[in-house]
Amino acid sequence: MTNNVKKFGELLSKDEGVKKELEAALTGPGTNGKKAFTDAAVKVAAKHGVTLTEADFVKEKGELSEDELAAGAIG
Repeated sequence: MTNNVKKFGELLSKDEGVKKELEAALTGPGTNGKKAFTDAAVKVAAKHGVTLTEADFVKEKGELSEDELAAGAIG
């Protein structure tokens, strides 16, 4: 997990409004799966001064699991 993902995770844990914003971005049609989560996280993070890219959600030996995404960004 990159430092930017950690920063965003800290922001989510400290600011309920940002967490709700991410949750809202993940509701509705087409918002399931890693790609939708990544896209939503990148957009919400950018609005709050944290630069994320799709590469931030990939680890050395492959993509992060759903559990790692949830723990790092929403947890």
